[in-house]
Amino acid sequence: MRRTLVIICGIVCLCPSVLSAQWEPDFRLTYDDSISYLCYNNAWCIAATGETTHVVWHDYRFAIPEVYYKRSLDNGTTWEADVRLTNWFGYSGCAAIAVEGTNVHVAWCDERDGHFEIYYKRSIDGGMS
Repeated sequence: MRRTLVIICGIVCLCPSVLSAQWEPDFRLTYDDSISYLCYNNAWCIAATGETTHVVWHDYRFAIPEVYYKRSLDNGTTWEADVRLTNWFGYSGCAAIAVEGTNVHVAWCDERDGHFEIYYKRSIDGGMS
């Protein structure tokens, strides 16, 4: 038992990188001058499958909040352009996302009918369209 403990301690001392994993630098996802928000209710705003990462948020770039989507095909190293998922004259926000294989599911709160309702949209090709 003591010999095993000595071997483990030796390995840990010789491999400090195992104990000090590093975060990569910040990567800015939104570049509009308006305010951008993730969901207020702790819903999933980011989802991943394989090397593809998906993000949803809402922002005020056209004065009224709309829901946007963006994806990365290389584990978050580079990102594609923003895709506007909503286009209404009322509030659209608090988006949540889920992914299963190539199916991307997004739900959000929307007041297009004069009161808040939940809406849903999906992509069956991994967010390409």
